[in-house]
Amino acid sequence: MIHRRKLRTANKNSITILDVESGRIEKGGLIDYNSDSEEIIEHIYLEKDCDVLRLTRGMDRTDIIDFEDSNDCSFVRQTLEIEWEYEIDRMFSEGVPDYLVVSSDENQFFFCEVKTAGDGLRDTQLKWLRAFHKIPFKVAYV
Repeated sequence: MIHRRKLRTANKNSITILDVESGRIEKGGLIDYNSDSEEIIEHIYLEKDCDVLRLTRGMDRTDIIDFEDSNDCSFVRQTLEIEWEYEIDRMFSEGVPDYLVVSSDENQFFFCEVKTAGDGLRDTQLKWLRAFHKIPFKVAYV
């Protein structure tokens, strides 16, 4: 079951990433930044040699195909459509997370939602999580 969870960070330069499925804190600590919270997440995962796709409502299957082709990670679509039987076009509805993060080396991916300290998941995001419960999901509190 997915629950609302709010974390408070120690100061404005602190970041905490929560794995929603396990409830485990993946990364904590300080980061030096002067940009918005979403750019920080892109920076963190790009440093880890991950491919990052910014998601928006209204995207469709062709956006994922283009992303996979340019980043050599066709396992994402295969996992979503064949193994988990999700319709990709339905995923880009209200509540879609901010990012798709892919580690091609490990054939792993997850969706990531960015929240500021003290903020929590909205009802539409919780509904999205319930509908696509097989997908690994993390919340980054900055």
